[in-house]
Amino acid sequence: MIDVDLFADRLAARFGLSLTSEQNVDSDHSYVSLRVGGIDAPNGFRVNITLGWRSAEASFVPDTFASGLIKTLCADESKRRLEFASLSSAFTSTGTKCVARIDERTADLSALPEGKWNRFELNCSRLTDKSDAQHDAEEVGGACLALLLSLLPTEEDEVETSSLGQGLPEGALTRVAVNRYERRPANRAAAIAAHGATCIACGFDFALFYGVIGEGFIEVHHRTPVSNMGGSYVIDPVKDLVPLCSNCHQMVHREDPPINAEELRAILAERGVIHMDNKAS
Repeated sequence: MIDVDLFADRLAARFGLSLTSEQNVDSDHSYVSLRVGGIDAPNGFRVNITLGWRSAEASFVPDTFASGLIKTLCADESKRRLEFASLSSAFTSTGTKCVARIDERTADLSALPEGKWNRFELNCSRLTDKSDAQHDAEEVGGACLALLLSLLPTEEDEVETSSLGQGLPEGALTRVAVNRYERRPANRAAAIAAHGATCIACGFDFALFYGVIGEGFIEVHHRTPVSNMGGSYVIDPVKDLVPLCSNCHQMVHREDPPINAEELRAILAERGVIHMDNKAS
């Protein structure tokens, strides 16, 4: 069985978005539906998750009047098509099969067709042993939602303020440029799906420490500084992004360029703070 509230909370933490979910039953089966806050019916979409005998599946279900959304999903921007390809590859590597159909034809995920789409279908599935239905539902639901979000344009924030600038007195503010690399929820979700929500440097798990409120929470670090990425750079969420707790994330950024997470882990091990099996001592 799936805990519907926990399902939404964990994926909300993974994506950094407001999500709602509910249990539904029709004449054939029961399923959990997931919806992004702010994209409301009847003009948006939901992701339906069903659990079978040996499989878990998630499918894109557009609302009745979602023709405008389908037009938006059309990959008329090469960057979005490349991001979709990178994400589908990342989820495949974690055991989730992704299949898209455009206008009744199976699409090549590495090269989505250009031009107008009249119909778009997306299904993500994985084989299961029924030992952890919650995890299986989160993986397929997260993959399906991430792929959909990669095809939607995202609003870019120009600046944000932070009191954590290196070398600044307490309370001082520094302006930090933020672009789509930092704000792309699909990339963040794919990285957590690949690496988990445990800090790869110190092993900290927010859920174990804080309980339910910490479920799925982790920060995501760019191995390549965002400032070094050109406008055409496409994130590989498995290779380029890693999960770090808030403390470790700040520590790697104490240097410029940032030190890598493995180097920080070695420092912690040398100090006896952790063992090299990544468990805190």
